[in-house]
Amino acid sequence: MEGPVDRAATEGGPPITGTTLSTRPVGPVDLLTLTYLAVVAGVAVLFRDRVDGWLPLLVGLTGYAAVLVGLAALARRRPHDRRLASLRLVCPLLALPFLYGAVERYVLVLHGEFLDARVNAWERALLGFQPNLVLDQLASPPLTELLMACYFSYYACFLVPPLVFLLRGRPDHLERYVFGLLLALYVCYLGFLVVPVLGPAHALRGEFTTPHLAGHFFVPVQDFLMAHGDPVGACFPSSHVAGAWTAVLLLRRWVPRAAFRWLAGIAVGLTVAVVHSRYHYLSDAVAGLLVAAACHRVATRIRFRNPFAPQSPEDSRKNDFAPSGETEPLVCVVAGASAESDPPNGADPAPRTRAARACARSDPRHRRGR
Repeated sequence: MEGPVDRAATEGGPPITGTTLSTRPVGPVDLLTLTYLAVVAGVAVLFRDRVDGWLPLLVGLTGYAAVLVGLAALARRRPHDRRLASLRLVCPLLALPFLYGAVERYVLVLHGEFLDARVNAWERALLGFQPNLVLDQLASPPLTELLMACYFSYYACFLVPPLVFLLRGRPDHLERYVFGLLLALYVCYLGFLVVPVLGPAHALRGEFTTPHLAGHFFVPVQDFLMAHGDPVGACFPSSHVAGAWTAVLLLRRWVPRAAFRWLAGIAVGLTVAVVHSRYHYLSDAVAGLLVAAACHRVATRIRFRNPFAPQSPEDSRKNDFAPSGETEPLVCVVAGASAESDPPNGADPAPRTRAARACARSDPRHRRGR
């Protein structure tokens, strides 16, 4: 049925009717992840002579795909299981360390070498200087610690918003958020193959006047994480910049303006930090920003369905998954949809149409800026 319900779905509001996540064999998040797994599996098979441990990698990818398909099949049999539906959305986030770490196995399949020399030459020719070396002149423990705190905030993108959406009973928001975040990261993971670089910490090691960036808490913690969990060659585009900005842009739809300004400020600090910390070149950060802009646009254009959307006005009145205070707006949306249908024999549709418009005006979702 086309109408106010479907338009609400495209704007991020919870739709009331139509196909739900629980009745679809494969949802958008599942389809996106399965597509990425198929691409990586194809790379592992086609370039198996250049992939380190291609067979174990292929087994791991296949097993992960089987888990996703199994969860989708189980959710179809248990359409009202909230925990299972939430697990389907959170599972790809939990599997990101596996996919991210696997990049190191096949990052050189296209070029056979790292391209740091070309990237450095390109940046020097375009800018007339090397941005990492310029920031090296400004390095100090307080500044480095502040920027590294912004860098460390990246990990909150995978924990705080999903947890808030789950606690507030907004699986529709969670699905859109997870989809956008995964899209940005998967694009970056594939981009590592196109432009494999080690990063300035390796390629420019002898040119920094400050041999090691000092800090008190976040610097040593992040150095430990990078030494034990960061795959070699995972630099271009910067997945930290792409993921953080995609998250911030998506959250803009659901958080107050003041909170958005704080989040944007932290994301700006993270963008500077990836270059200051010598993990990335400036071109890595710029590419990450472009990825974030593109993936945010895609994620906000795709129609999502609330996995627990009630299917009738009667169901909407007992919707246990809607946040407190949103029962009546949900019923209003249903009324708005029914107002466009054929009225009963001889009935005047005008009162219902006026009521639907009044409900639409009272719904705060229609007053939010985009």
